[in-house]
Amino acid sequence: MGFDLDELEPHDTALLALEELRASARWFEQAADSERIGAEVALLLRDAAAAVRDEHERLIERVRERFGDLMPAERVRRDAAKRPAWLVQLPGSDITAEELLEVAISEQEEQYQFFLQQEAEASDPWLRSVLADLATQAKHRVILLEEEREGIVDRDGA
Repeated sequence: MGFDLDELEPHDTALLALEELRASARWFEQAADSERIGAEVALLLRDAAAAVRDEHERLIERVRERFGDLMPAERVRRDAAKRPAWLVQLPGSDITAEELLEVAISEQEEQYQFFLQQEAEASDPWLRSVLADLATQAKHRVILLEEEREGIVDRDGA
C-alpha cells in the first residue's frame, strides 16, 4: 500500500480504496478454493470475500453521492497496479489452512493500519469518515480470521 494522501485528492484516494477492496475480495475468493484448507475455513474466506464486496458496493455509493460518476485518474490506476505480492498470487497449493489464515490476517492488519494512518493524515472530513469505516471493517475481519486460526490451533492441539 503506502500511498501518501498529500499526493492524492479525496476522490482519488477513495478510488484507490475501492481498488484495494476489489483486489482483497478477489484474493479471498481465490483462497477459498485452495484444496487443503477444509470446508470450514473455505466458508469463512467466502464470507470474508462477500463482506469485502459489500463494503466495496457501499463505498461506491458513498463516492457517487459525493463526487458523481467514477472516472479514475490515470495515476490512481497506475498506483493501484502496485499491489503487494499477496494480492498478485496466492501462496502455493500445499499451504495449510492455518498458514493461509496467517497470510489473510497479515493482509487485513496491513489494510487496517493503512486506513488508520490515512485517516489521521486526511484533512477532508468526508474522507476521514470513509477511512475510519474501512479501518473498522478491516479490524473486524482481522478478529474473525484470528478466531478461526485459534480454533484450528485448538483442534489440532487437542
